[in-house]
Amino acid sequence: MLSWLTRVCQSGLWAKSAQPSLYRYVFTSSTTWTVPDSVKTAYISLAGGGGGGLSGLQYYATGSSGGYLLSRPVDLVPGQSIPITIGGAGAEGSYGGTTSFGSYFSCTGGSSTLGGPSSGGNCGSAGGEGAYSQYVIMYEPDSYNYANHGGYFSGAVTPLGYGSGGGVGRCAGCSRAVHGAASLYTNGIPGRAGVVFLDVLY
Repeated sequence: MLSWLTRVCQSGLWAKSAQPSLYRYVFTSSTTWTVPDSVKTAYISLAGGGGGGLSGLQYYATGSSGGYLLSRPVDLVPGQSIPITIGGAGAEGSYGGTTSFGSYFSCTGGSSTLGGPSSGGNCGSAGGEGAYSQYVIMYEPDSYNYANHGGYFSGAVTPLGYGSGGGVGRCAGCSRAVHGAASLYTNGIPGRAGVVFLDVLY
């Protein structure tokens, strides 16, 4: 004897029932988003822009990441217009921009400094601290030279990829005399712009 559940499945009634579908909006540039009909709740992930990497005479510093939040629930009103601002990527030695989703959430960009490891951006009372940068002193006091191995040093990253800090690249043997010492030819690399991911159920 067939159970009620088996009969329902075989009759096709189960397949005809309404099934919710998940859709992800990805915003990589500033815009205004209108909440679709029937959408009252969403999960948001966002990141501020990453700081740019930079180098100095005796050291280099990669960019720190923008502050970020992951899958935070947010209540919405159908038809509501929400301004979205995407934080720009920090140029070499510059801070990243702030990413915001209306008045709901705002995450600042990553920093860039040669004063030591810099902290990442933050998302205010919502938390979401970004990742620290790398800071390395390359000075060799005995020889007045700097290590000149080639390579790339990546900036601090976010779980979203977007909003990561810029790195520093340099080539082997590319040193030049500056004030009686040697300085590497190092290039700070811009960070990555921020983003807003919005997951909604229809």
